[in-house]
Amino acid sequence: MNNLMDNLQQGQRLSFIQLFRDYDLSIEIPIIQRDYAQGRQQAKEVRETFLLALFNYLESNRPFNDLDFVYGSIGKSQKFIPLDGQQRLTTLFLLHWYLAVSADEQQEFRNVICRGELSRFTYETRSSSREFCDALVTHQFNYGLIKDSTSEKAISVVLQDQPWFFMSWCFDPTIQAMLNMLDAIHLKFRGFPEFYQRLTAPDSPVITFRFLNLEEFSLTDDLYIKMNARGKPLTPFENFKAKLEQKIQGFLEPWPSSYKLSFKTEPVSGYDYFIHKIDNEWADVFWPFRNTASVDNTFDDELMNFIGLFISQYFSLRPGLEISKIKSLFFEDSKIKRLSFDEYDKADVLSQSLLIKLIEMFDLISAQLPQQSGITRYLPDNPYYQEIDIFKKVLSNSSNYTEKLRFFAFYSAVANGKRDKELVEWMRVVFNLTEHTIFNDIKEYQPALNNCSV
Repeated sequence: MNNLMDNLQQGQRLSFIQLFRDYDLSIEIPIIQRDYAQGRQQAKEVRETFLLALFNYLESNRPFNDLDFVYGSIGKSQKFIPLDGQQRLTTLFLLHWYLAVSADEQQEFRNVICRGELSRFTYETRSSSREFCDALVTHQFNYGLIKDSTSEKAISVVLQDQPWFFMSWCFDPTIQAMLNMLDAIHLKFRGFPEFYQRLTAPDSPVITFRFLNLEEFSLTDDLYIKMNARGKPLTPFENFKAKLEQKIQGFLEPWPSSYKLSFKTEPVSGYDYFIHKIDNEWADVFWPFRNTASVDNTFDDELMNFIGLFISQYFSLRPGLEISKIKSLFFEDSKIKRLSFDEYDKADVLSQSLLIKLIEMFDLISAQLPQQSGITRYLPDNPYYQEIDIFKKVLSNSSNYTEKLRFFAFYSAVANGKRDKELVEWMRVVFNLTEHTIFNDIKEYQPALNNCSV
């Protein structure tokens, strides 16, 4: 085995199945990685292009067609953690499963890919993603149900009708992407069961990659950022979100009993609530505002600016804090600093109580979706507070101190149940107080926060 590991360090060419069959590894996609993207609905062109390349390789039956490098670290438990290659590895996992099913080789594939009742290819990102991978490879699938189907949803419909499939899995973006990919694989590879042997041939596999074990490196964010997606870094928000989810999962105190999801009968933890909402309802709020702060057609910068202002305001309300500390930590003039998760964590900012407030804030702005504006509106047009205009300024990090105060005062009142005339009257008072006061710096702004809290 030591010789095998030495080969891996040198960048050996091997196939997907050899990782399990010859090296006795398991593969775990780490939580810091983004959800499976090749199967997303909007990634149709990328998906079809990649599947066409795989099909052409298998059809030609020429061995050793490399899919570039796959980098990662192998731990003591023979667990491979990929730094780069998640998308390709997941697609290969699904392709192997499909071709094994079509070739009546499910048991042979199961013998290789499973350890007991658990899949050796899995995701750390979501418990539901892990459970789906386990169920997919351990349960027998009747290929006759889809063999002749040309439906674009042939596999996903049948899989979702299996007794082992939990409908709550439909809310996991990685599982949805996997189902989309399986549907695409069926349409492309239907009628070619011989491809399975070509894919898994021990001496001359058709599809391979260069595998490099970076065991001398620790799995650090810096290394991951440098090597992810062939040099394309995760966005600051993707890194922030992954670490924040881990932080939330680590809190031991009870969460509010009000955290409920439509597909769960019982209240859920803050962790389960957050990881579902941030990828679904809360994300829908910010989608219409993409490119407000950037031009990359994402809302990552916008969401980070929103979170940054929220954290700065609620942290600033802690009693006994020195204004100089608030300024140095959060502010560059009137702009909010773009802090990393580690910077927030080092400053002991991310308490459970603050994150409960953040979750509450997200729920307030998404309470009545869908909305054309993206956010839930609580006030009609009025001269005291313009919800959309101020929200956009917060997202672009261009709000002045006065606008920040009004933003805080507004949602503080909404969180405390003020609505309609009462809310209008409150914002009239706040408007008058802030309209006739000049806030030139943090020394004037911070004390006013307390006066704007309901």
